[in-house]
Amino acid sequence: MLFLSRYSFLISDPDGCIEVDNPYFDGALFYVLQDKKGRKIRYDGLKKVYELKNSEDELTLGALPLDLILNPHQQLSKWKEKYLLIKSNREMDGFLKLNDIWDRLVQPWIDNITDYQFPEIRLRGDLPLEAICHIFERVNSKGMPLDVFDLCNAILWAEGFELNTKWDHAKKKLKAKNILPMQPIT
Repeated sequence: MLFLSRYSFLISDPDGCIEVDNPYFDGALFYVLQDKKGRKIRYDGLKKVYELKNSEDELTLGALPLDLILNPHQQLSKWKEKYLLIKSNREMDGFLKLNDIWDRLVQPWIDNITDYQFPEIRLRGDLPLEAICHIFERVNSKGMPLDVFDLCNAILWAEGFELNTKWDHAKKKLKAKNILPMQPIT
């Protein structure tokens, strides 16, 4: 079975030099597939690029697990320090230079992820279906388009069926079987 796990390749851009222009983060996001034996393999299309056997491989290749960005236990700063030590060959001048580059180019990108405000609408449990539909209609007309899942969720919620809860439960069951729903790669 395969499931998707996100990583970000840091300090990389097409010309291979992050000191010139901006780093190429749009092309730096990629997925690593984990097979049923637990091997984490990076593919480019159908072609195997490399395997990440351990955290040392991630550090050497600059493959940052995105879950570290939102980790409250300062694992990102530990990962960054180890990464910069490897890239600088443990030389203080090189470490300080790379740390400056990280702070100038990588950290603002990470801050954009951590500071992103996800829109959320909370509705009281006693709202009638008509009121819910009116709220969603207004939200849709204000430039925040809602998809079919959002609309189905609102309609079913008004009928006492919590689609989000059922969806989360289904994802947990699939994860327990090492099957996760496919997500589009963007």
